[in-house]
Amino acid sequence: MKRLKIRRIILALAVLFSVSGCTVKETKNSSKEGHENKIFIQKAKLNDTEQSIIDLLGVDSHYVIYDFKVDHQVKAIQVNTYELRDGKWEIVAGKGGKHFTDSSGRIAFSFENIGEGYRTAIQSENTNGSNTYIIEVSEEDKNMGRMTSYLENKEIIEYEKEIPLVMQTLTHKNEVVSCNVEDFYEPSEYSQYGYEHVYAITIKFSQKTVSELD
Repeated sequence: MKRLKIRRIILALAVLFSVSGCTVKETKNSSKEGHENKIFIQKAKLNDTEQSIIDLLGVDSHYVIYDFKVDHQVKAIQVNTYELRDGKWEIVAGKGGKHFTDSSGRIAFSFENIGEGYRTAIQSENTNGSNTYIIEVSEEDKNMGRMTSYLENKEIIEYEKEIPLVMQTLTHKNEVVSCNVEDFYEPSEYSQYGYEHVYAITIKFSQKTVSELD
């Protein structure tokens, strides 16, 4: 059953990208908002056709899709996954990067328990690919309650700065406080509650080449 869900998610994202064309539409705003229209990331607004594909395939796992727009300075995209340990973020996946020089694109994440892994897919005019991160976890961890938060608002992109897109808490506690993804920059906001696992997925747009990234 779990493999069937994964296949549905993969198929849904593949078809979704093909019909979307990965075009980020700009609107005419005031000069004050001009920079936001040039370089930003925001949650994708699915049209009726795109949403119907998701509904038809019965994708019931967590998934989130973001549109982004950059400029000619971009050279790479890096996606990192962290776990909160002893009050500090420790990287559990990532550190690499993907060559990217297009002006806009779309990136999607699908998962249930981030600790078990997730799939990410990215597409733009000249880029099309996906990666899957999988690890083995205990049955106890699989049965924990989950609380997931996403970046909901448009975020201006700053090169070399990580932007938290997804935060997920796993715990056996009866009550879970929902924190904002912005609390990634203040890990104490999460560590004070003593949850067993807290994960974060971030994205970084870079002016460095893949070989130059940390």
